[in-house]
Amino acid sequence: MAMKKMGKTMYIRVNTKNCMAVRDALVLAGLNPGDFTLPGATARVLDMLLSAMMKDGLIPDRDGFEYLELMGEFKQQDKSTLPSPRTIASAAASQRFGSQHTNSTQRQAVLRFQELMDKQNHAPDTWTAQDQAELDEVYLQLP
Repeated sequence: MAMKKMGKTMYIRVNTKNCMAVRDALVLAGLNPGDFTLPGATARVLDMLLSAMMKDGLIPDRDGFEYLELMGEFKQQDKSTLPSPRTIASAAASQRFGSQHTNSTQRQAVLRFQELMDKQNHAPDTWTAQDQAELDEVYLQLP
């Protein structure tokens, strides 16, 4: 069983230049980019950079007791206005394929597609080539 990672799940946009830099940073650290998804690699590189800054004394190496206080300094996002990834996938599927009646196989394909998209969005470090192959196959079955 994989150990759960502590932390906060975030969705960020990374520009193309920084995506390439993520790959270069992995190679520089002696890691194989093929062992990571891009979101997982980005998180790993951010972790490596922040750890190096803490080690060099550029930023404090905190014990975590200040977490709530420090996070309170950030602008809060109103989560009630944000759609869930499942809602987005559902809306996208409905928009793309229409809301006409479908058979049970198509409904199962839409449900599995949503589940796989949730996994890809919420647990990118666990996303495998097998998951991608299944997503590609399920996509072809969508109504």
